[in-house]
Amino acid sequence: MISNITKEKKEFYINLLAEIVSKKSVLKDEYLVADVIKDFLNSINVSYDVHFLDEQRPNVIAKIGSGKKKLLLVCHMDVVEGSGVWEFDPFVLSEQNGKLIGRGVADNKGPLVSLLILIDSLKSENFDGELQILFASDEEKSGPNGLKYLLREDLIHADFAIVADTPGEFNKIMVAERGSLNVGVIAKGKQVHSAYTHLDGDNPIDKMASFIVKLSSYELNHDPHKYLTPPSLSFVKINGGFANNVVPSVCEATINIRYVVNQSVDEILSELKDIAGDNFEFRVKSYTVPSEVNEDHESISLLRSVAQKHGFNPILTGLDSGTDCKKLVHAGIPAVGYCFPKEGVAHQVNEWIWEEDLFIYADLMKDFVIEFFK
Repeated sequence: MISNITKEKKEFYINLLAEIVSKKSVLKDEYLVADVIKDFLNSINVSYDVHFLDEQRPNVIAKIGSGKKKLLLVCHMDVVEGSGVWEFDPFVLSEQNGKLIGRGVADNKGPLVSLLILIDSLKSENFDGELQILFASDEEKSGPNGLKYLLREDLIHADFAIVADTPGEFNKIMVAERGSLNVGVIAKGKQVHSAYTHLDGDNPIDKMASFIVKLSSYELNHDPHKYLTPPSLSFVKINGGFANNVVPSVCEATINIRYVVNQSVDEILSELKDIAGDNFEFRVKSYTVPSEVNEDHESISLLRSVAQKHGFNPILTGLDSGTDCKKLVHAGIPAVGYCFPKEGVAHQVNEWIWEEDLFIYADLMKDFVIEFFK
């Protein structure tokens, strides 16, 4: 079992994680991490392909075995900023009471190292099929350089995928994800000197404030979903005014809406317009569509069975945020999220994982891979 590897080997992998954490792949420059991954794969004689739209934002796909049946495991190399007041340097891996602390250890460099451990343990296996492990770029902003590029160029094919980028402490398999819709809102009024609003005033900031209050307790129309929480609306940006003595003609805001399966963007916009009333404009800035997979898929049942043999009892659930699962599902590849970080630690100050989970996850996934190809 991987979890029973020598102390020296464990130290090697912890040091590998420390090196990867030190690479500041903050929303760009994933090549810094990719170079470490490629050196490791070369050292254990595992083949890989590199694909990129931007040389500094590559995607590495390690491959073991050959055959018609294909399994894809996915992680990503970029992280969010190390902002906030940390107890530790966010880009220096720290250890405390069994925890490993640093930016990206949960999202997603710890799971990434678990997959490297997995590759090392499987490098000599001969199974009837191809295991692909994707180390992707540009996940955090769902940008054009990562999985979107690989799917568009038809570089990814698999019968099933597991995205190692969800919380749940081994006990949650994510089979659905809410969509994300960003809507620009403009409240229109009339520009006037602030001293004379009683004569000719029409303040768009007041209108926007009233709209915000209305939405603060409003729930969008939707059909309840078995695994997804209800839709949510959050004002994430607001801008209005340019001088202390002038009422502006417009106030602008951005709403982020997390929505569920069976809701449409057009329906949501229509609903917002009805709530806002006159003198408002709306436009879609960006969106991703919700996703779900068939809960009865045989590989999901297999994953649950393997996890149970390792002492866990994962439930099927949905994810309020989003991962690369969504892109895979909409490309026709059944995909679920399954990993070990604790919910709520990703993107936070003093981000952490349990050290032992690196090896438990690799151990569990090794058993799953072997059973998948039987």
